[in-house]
Amino acid sequence: MFGYVSKNELRLIDEYFQQYIKFTQYKQNNFNNVEKTGNKDLDELFSKWNNQIKETDMSIKSDINVIGEIVLTADKVNQGIFKCRVKSDTKNPMISTLKKTVNQMLNSLEDKMVKLESALNSYANDDFRAKIDIDPVLKARMLAVMTSINSLGMTLSDNARSNLSNGESLQKSSHKMSISMNHLATKANEQAASLEETAAAVEEITSIVKSSVQKVHQMSTLASELQISSKEGEVLASRTTPSPLAANISAQRA
Repeated sequence: MFGYVSKNELRLIDEYFQQYIKFTQYKQNNFNNVEKTGNKDLDELFSKWNNQIKETDMSIKSDINVIGEIVLTADKVNQGIFKCRVKSDTKNPMISTLKKTVNQMLNSLEDKMVKLESALNSYANDDFRAKIDIDPVLKARMLAVMTSINSLGMTLSDNARSNLSNGESLQKSSHKMSISMNHLATKANEQAASLEETAAAVEEITSIVKSSVQKVHQMSTLASELQISSKEGEVLASRTTPSPLAANISAQRA
């Protein structure tokens, strides 16, 4: 039992307690222990409290280390870094549970990011077979993202098959067109040869016609000249005295 406690000692106890409150509320970083008061009983009590507060101080510092690392880890996650983990430890069960929960969340996020990255890399290399196994516990945005990635893979795969089919059809059509063009080229060459032969024949006929026209013209000229000569002969004959032979011939004709 305590004996008489002075007002000064009561004030000291009150200050000690207020300091403890501030310390446990993180309003004060250091704790000033009371070692000697001159009251043996009170000194024993302060000594006991000092030891307990030292343990509390160590526990609080451990809690602060874990919480501080959680803050730094959250900042890294905000930057897109998911390999970070909270390594500090504490005996505080609530803070320890928080640390484990954060690390489990990071493990889950890292696993999902790796799967997403792997699938997208496969798609970038024209391999659309990759599919993400979706954890049944997933909900909301992450579920929507991973489902969308799988849907994207299926769409790209369907498009690739369609493009392959269209390419094969185009190749077949191109082959048929090539055959048709070769056939058309052969026919065109044959037609060209036929046209050349026709042109040669037309040229020969034209030459013959020109020659015939020239001959007809010559014959017409000769006929005109003969007609003129005949008329001139008649004129000369009328001017000349008829011989007995001519008279006989004229009598015979009469």
